[in-house]
Amino acid sequence: MQFGDSTITTPYDNPVQYDPDWRNSFALALLDYPNERLPQEYEHYKRDPWIRKQITYIKAARSGRRLSNDDNNLRLASLWFQGSRPSDVKSRIEPLLLTPISFDVISLDIGGGNVPVEAFKAYEKLYFNIRLDNGGQNESCQLRQYFALPSGVKLSKASDTELWRMVGALMGYDTLVSMWLWSGAHGLTNQSRDYMMDEMWRVAQSNLFLDIFAGRVNTESLSKLLGAFTNQTRMVRETNSTTSVGLETSKTLLAFLQMTAPEIINSAKTVDASKDVVTKQIRDRLAAQKNVSMQDVVDRGVDIGEDALNQKMREQFSNFATDTESTKKADGRR
Repeated sequence: MQFGDSTITTPYDNPVQYDPDWRNSFALALLDYPNERLPQEYEHYKRDPWIRKQITYIKAARSGRRLSNDDNNLRLASLWFQGSRPSDVKSRIEPLLLTPISFDVISLDIGGGNVPVEAFKAYEKLYFNIRLDNGGQNESCQLRQYFALPSGVKLSKASDTELWRMVGALMGYDTLVSMWLWSGAHGLTNQSRDYMMDEMWRVAQSNLFLDIFAGRVNTESLSKLLGAFTNQTRMVRETNSTTSVGLETSKTLLAFLQMTAPEIINSAKTVDASKDVVTKQIRDRLAAQKNVSMQDVVDRGVDIGEDALNQKMREQFSNFATDTESTKKADGRR
């Protein structure tokens, strides 16, 4: 929606990729452009109770009037929204809103029972509108992931806050608060001690699959990875451990790696064979040079000394290595 100088993507414009703070932006646009005509299809938003509350709060804040209790909850939500550091409330609220946990638990976890639940509901409706009208989790995986990483950056390059949001969206409340070391969190479901590790394996494998298919993992890395999984399985078997961490969640990835193992091994063999040929050629050249130098001593009675002989051999080695590299480059160009 274009309204004045503001461009706002509302759920009407795109129900699976709208602006998280569209209600706040809509309220500001109505106040800043009072003479602008609102398109007919957006008229119903003027009756939205949260947009109306936000307009009342902004007017009161701008005029310096005393705030009501409802306005004060909106003031807290506005204050939190302005945070930008990983330690700010915003960086905790948004990941929690991406989990199925209730507003009551969020209020206890963050506010410790000293902040009204309505302040957290106001934040969600005005600045991070990811939930349904009844407060339940939105069923759209696309929308949750878009809210977590709107720029679509790779997880390995995400900031701490972006990573926390993605954990909340994909792994849920227990894993998220475990990352934060919140042992006293109020919504824990007492999952097994292996729960978080299983979830981490799942995400790690997802990213690894992307790297493999995109060709961002080289032969050496894949070989090491396959060896690491093999060693892990052997360790668990030999210690007769009952834990399931890394076993059930690794079967798919192991099968994929085993499928690609022949290609990896053949590629490695080709590289090793090429190195062996070059090494043998260098050794033969050095041996021949040494024989020629020793024959000089016999034929002419000239002993050039062991140090000089070794230096001469090193020079020959360097020349031969340079010739070999030039030949390889020329073959590549052909």
